[in-house]
Amino acid sequence: MGWENENVFPLVIITAGGGFTGLFVYSPGPGAGNLVASIAAQSGTDPYGNSYRAGITSYQAGGANAFSELFGGQILSGLPGDFQASLLAGGGGSWQMTSGLQTAGDRQAILNQFSRLASGAAIDGHQLLGDQHVLGPTIGSVFPGRTTAQAEVQGTLALGGTAAGTLATFGADATGYPTVTDGTGGLSGNISVAQAATSNVNTVTGTTFANLAVFSIPANDAEAGAVYEVELGGFGTVGTTAQNLTLQARFGASPGAATDVVGVAAALNTAASGFSNSDTFQWSARVRAQCVTSGVSATWRIFLTGWVTDTTTAFANTIAFAVGTGTAPGSDVTQDSTALINIGLSAKWGSAVGSPSVSKSGSQFGRRA
Repeated sequence: MGWENENVFPLVIITAGGGFTGLFVYSPGPGAGNLVASIAAQSGTDPYGNSYRAGITSYQAGGANAFSELFGGQILSGLPGDFQASLLAGGGGSWQMTSGLQTAGDRQAILNQFSRLASGAAIDGHQLLGDQHVLGPTIGSVFPGRTTAQAEVQGTLALGGTAAGTLATFGADATGYPTVTDGTGGLSGNISVAQAATSNVNTVTGTTFANLAVFSIPANDAEAGAVYEVELGGFGTVGTTAQNLTLQARFGASPGAATDVVGVAAALNTAASGFSNSDTFQWSARVRAQCVTSGVSATWRIFLTGWVTDTTTAFANTIAFAVGTGTAPGSDVTQDSTALINIGLSAKWGSAVGSPSVSKSGSQFGRRA
């Protein structure tokens, strides 16, 4: 039918004057469980027993009465029995989504999104606050230890496979070193971290120790059980008069200094091993440092393993070596782990007669545990 004057309201004022006041929509008609929308200045209960909320609210018809409410510039949603409704709010270049709480003891999750200000004073990104994780470094010091990384997970990060129970958990130990836990019962522990390999050639021809390669363990990086390794290899010649070669692990605060000599050396008698004058060789070595205890008086076990093989005789003569400090009780090395430590390999010749030489052609350093 057409409009009539009594159906036109140029102004409707709804006040919190008490009682059942407001605008109410029912489907299919007024009755218990039939309230689908309301506009009210304050919350209350209609004559049919339906609870209604302050603001502009939409309800799920039926017994559950799930609601979404626009009130105070925020959108709230939930169930009538919830301890706290979920919330969506924004302003100032950001918005926040907050999970509801069923009971007072529940833990709340909060998702924040931020725009970047033209001045650069604010940082763009997102942050998810919950029981054990935070994503996004943009909001202030919400948790101790918050970083300025592009993305941050505080606590642990779990990744699940397609099969049941295949869950890997990533985190960090007490020193911040990355760890992984295999949910399938496989290996779990620290994640190996390696520096980029080097390919520069270092050559030693003299009779005093000189470095073939040296790397650094950062201060305060090590804890008990940490393992560091230098892997390297190269080539050389025993000289026109075959000379003996000594390879030595270096470990200490000053690369090449006497304090770096830890007594882990392999003296290789080339002539006794079948090497002839002017023979060429290839070699490979590994220096391994295992932290037993950490701190200013940290103790370490140092190992040196590898081989030297005669390439002139088509690898017919090979010298293998394996030496270390951890071969007897009380033989550990003491070196402060709260300061930078150099680790590497040096070499020297028994004599320079015949111009012997040993060269490093490649090396890599990393933390293995």
